[in-house]
Amino acid sequence: SEVQLFNKPPWGVDAPSVEWAAEAAAFGWLRDFRADGGQAAKKGARELVRSWVERCGEWQPLAWRPDVLGRRVLAWCSHADFILRGADPHFRQAFLTSLARQGRHLGLAWTLAPSGAGTLSALAGLAAAHACFDWQGRINRAIPGLLEAELRKQILGDGCHVSRNPSDHLALLRDLIWLQSTLSAAEAPVPLVLVSAIEHMGPMLGFFRHGDGALALFHGSAEENRALTTETLA
Repeated sequence: SEVQLFNKPPWGVDAPSVEWAAEAAAFGWLRDFRADGGQAAKKGARELVRSWVERCGEWQPLAWRPDVLGRRVLAWCSHADFILRGADPHFRQAFLTSLARQGRHLGLAWTLAPSGAGTLSALAGLAAAHACFDWQGRINRAIPGLLEAELRKQILGDGCHVSRNPSDHLALLRDLIWLQSTLSAAEAPVPLVLVSAIEHMGPMLGFFRHGDGALALFHGSAEENRALTTETLA
């Protein structure tokens, strides 16, 4: 669904669906701002982050749902260098304070994530936060093992996500690619099972794609953006 925002942030508007609102709150679209790379894109990304902290920085059922929270933490960690480069000290402090708070909450709430891909999204965000902040403690030491166990459980031998849903497969693969990049940038260990999952999920995504670039429609999937699928495979 499309919503005309007229330079307004997507939070606080009448969302056409819960899925739309969740996608907006997950901040995966920061990748598009980064791909632009210009000062206007950077300024726009900062303003959207600032407005989210202002309006949604306190707990809310959807925006702080563990799977949505995990994807947002991953997105903020992945693009922190882009967002913070040249930012004023006040914004930098607000960003890092909010990110740390979200990461700590995720550490307590990740077990409440929806089963399946939702659990992996929560753990991916937790792994990114752990790498960026170098947190210590029993829960944080357990994160790599929890992530590896969930990947082994959910990524089947043929490289397909256990849901057999091409849309879920695409979204999860993109998040895992960004997690790998984030861990590498933070000079944190990259689990071999994560690398293996990405390497096996790529060919399966290609298998799901029709000749016109659209994804196959089964198990609740959508055709998805053809350019996005091509970019992910690249």
